[in-house]
Amino acid sequence: MGIATINLAFAKTAIGDIFETQSFVEKEIKLEELSIKDDIPFWIITNILEQECSPTIINESKMIVEHLGTLRWKNIPKWKIETEMRKRFNLLKKVILSIAKKDKTTFCKQKYITYGILEITQEIFNREKYGSTTGKIEDWKKIKNPETQTKTEMNTQSSITWELEHSSAEQKKDYVQLQHNTTNLTGKEKMLAQITERSVQTVLETMVAQRLLGQEDIKILDGAIHIQYAKTCEKTIGSFHAVRSKSTQQMRFKEIKLNINICSSEGFYNNFDKYIKQILTHELWHYVYFFKDKQTEKFDKICRNGKEKLCQNNGFFSTYAQNNKEEDYAESFAYWYLDTFNGKEKKFWSAPASEIQNQKERYFDELIQSLK
Repeated sequence: MGIATINLAFAKTAIGDIFETQSFVEKEIKLEELSIKDDIPFWIITNILEQECSPTIINESKMIVEHLGTLRWKNIPKWKIETEMRKRFNLLKKVILSIAKKDKTTFCKQKYITYGILEITQEIFNREKYGSTTGKIEDWKKIKNPETQTKTEMNTQSSITWELEHSSAEQKKDYVQLQHNTTNLTGKEKMLAQITERSVQTVLETMVAQRLLGQEDIKILDGAIHIQYAKTCEKTIGSFHAVRSKSTQQMRFKEIKLNINICSSEGFYNNFDKYIKQILTHELWHYVYFFKDKQTEKFDKICRNGKEKLCQNNGFFSTYAQNNKEEDYAESFAYWYLDTFNGKEKKFWSAPASEIQNQKERYFDELIQSLK
């Protein structure tokens, strides 16, 4: 593979004109002539855009990059992946070189995310052809810029312009059909709607892979997850619905509703995926409580005697968990399962706030083994 070279001293200097900077970079690396086998200094291009462009635009682009980085191209036959990635690589080069130099905001966003999809396309090609995305490309990055040795994952790019983003995302396998109302959404809101849908499918896919949910559960959930949007800055909320037969008293699952709130603040964007995953995990574990876990009374007795609450506040993972045994169960599992909870990183290998919390975590340790 060839190596695209560039003047690093220039690349690290913000000159205040992103249009001129990008033209210079693309001429220096001879982008138009590069093939999918060449080593492209994506980290330099990313650093320049991050210096020259609005932090808000970069953060929005990173969010798209992060989510499209999960694409697996499952619908493309294995024997055809190399050819398809070559075609996509050449198409993306043309898109990059044709981005208009009029509006700086649009220019920055389209350049950042399209270079991202270019990189992930190359990574998919390398994985299929050589069995790894590492090798010459990563070694060259480390030699040219040793500071990036511990930041490889942070500098991974994977996105595209809206049209290419939409068509690419559709290639991801959907685990369930969602009832998804996006009629009144525009611009960034549509992007958040797409992230919502991908997050939901990813949670379901992961839980199936971990054998926490089975194919029968997926059939039940198919078409029964409803997503609505409200243009406020409140945290995402959801609700779980089941019905009980008057004659037999048996319960039947009806639906899960995700009422997603959309806010234009940067902080909200940065945590959006985490909010979606937490609230969906919470609602799915209501489903497990009523229809899969055969020993819920064992959990209920940790903090309750019937309706009487026995535990102090530090026995619960959130204030909301104190409402009733079902919310306690769902909130406790969400804390046990996720890397972040209520927008905060979970501290692994640290002692729980109380022995009661420890009991709840041990309960889910045992439950997961029984489900598998």
